[in-house]
Amino acid sequence: MKLMLVLGCCWWQLFTIVVSVPVAASSCCLLQLLRQLAFWQTIRITVDAVYSAAYSTVYSVVFGLAYSLVYIESIVYSIVDIILNYTVDSTVNFTLDSTFASTVNSIVNSTVYSIVIFECIADSTDDFLIYTIVESIVDI
Repeated sequence: MKLMLVLGCCWWQLFTIVVSVPVAASSCCLLQLLRQLAFWQTIRITVDAVYSAAYSTVYSVVFGLAYSLVYIESIVYSIVDIILNYTVDSTVNFTLDSTFASTVNSIVNSTVYSIVIFECIADSTDDFLIYTIVESIVDI
């Protein structure tokens, strides 16, 4: 009986060693693999975030400049209109006052619109960047 008990304990220890060593080795390899995947995932997240930020920034700048050029064009037309009306029109005072008022109104509107547009673009760029980073992290 003692012999069977000793053999049973030895068998169980042998079984534990035979099974636990490969499991430990495979779990170590799995842990190493997970670390490498996490490293590459971090690089992918960083590249995605940089790409998204660059894309949205370029898009925002191009869109903002194009939109601002429309207002700059209207300001230039208003200034040219003032110069032409001042030199050509016989009723200088009335034309100058009304054109000057419309030019000031145009300048104020274009400035306000440009500030609002760039603020909206900046907010959307930040939100898009944050959304991209969070989405990439959730993908892990």
